[in-house]
Amino acid sequence: MQIKSITDEAFKKYGRVLKIEVPDLLERLAKTPVTDGVEYVASAPELEACSEREAIQNSIYGGMPIQIGYCNGTNHTLNAVEYHRDSEIDIALDGAILLIGSEADVEDDFTYDTAKMELLQHRQVQW
Repeated sequence: MQIKSITDEAFKKYGRVLKIEVPDLLERLAKTPVTDGVEYVASAPELEACSEREAIQNSIYGGMPIQIGYCNGTNHTLNAVEYHRDSEIDIALDGAILLIGSEADVEDDFTYDTAKMELLQHRQVQW
């Protein structure tokens, strides 16, 4: 499977790259635990208290309530695939690998051929 950049033309069908300044959020994110396994926290009060929360909520989500959490660690296994019907913003402190697929590829019996997924990389960026 070829690794593509989120700036590659292939990413456009899944979303777009937002250029937002979130220094307080990144500083708080840097203080969250990083383990050998993977820790997922959907809603972290220490992140949700960041000074950029209201701006993210209003400018990106039209004022709808949001959660700010994290997924940290080193993953060695792909054992599940998530499904989202709404927008999700991923802010990578140190970079991330995203396996992304299209809802249009979900079969009538709700199965999904993971061979149709694309591997996208978000490298560390200067904020």
